[in-house]
Amino acid sequence: MPPSTSRSAPVIQEASSEARNSAASGIAHTTSKAAVLAMTRCIADAGGPLGIRAFSLSPGPVETPGTAEMFAAPGVTDAVLAPLLIKRLGQPEDVVRAALFLASDEASWITGTDLLVDGGMINA
Repeated sequence: MPPSTSRSAPVIQEASSEARNSAASGIAHTTSKAAVLAMTRCIADAGGPLGIRAFSLSPGPVETPGTAEMFAAPGVTDAVLAPLLIKRLGQPEDVVRAALFLASDEASWITGTDLLVDGGMINA
């Protein structure tokens, strides 16, 4: 298939796989990320006629310098990996690759959706 000849402007927002869970201990995080999902659909609806595509990415547990201390605690990594279908922590590059795909011409007919980048956590 030939690449798209018309360029569209992508809007990529970060949500979280937690937007689909009801975690009472994280109500602010869960509800704010669920709002990002709704906002993504609204931006896609309003922006489509203007050539704007909108997506959100919902990462699962990603190993970063900011999460290293948490994952280093005894038992935490095992507990986090337990529900994952792919038994490893995500890496920042996993999320970046997904964003690059959505911003590319290969995704030129995708808008108003959320991409789970969570190692299958939401399916477990």
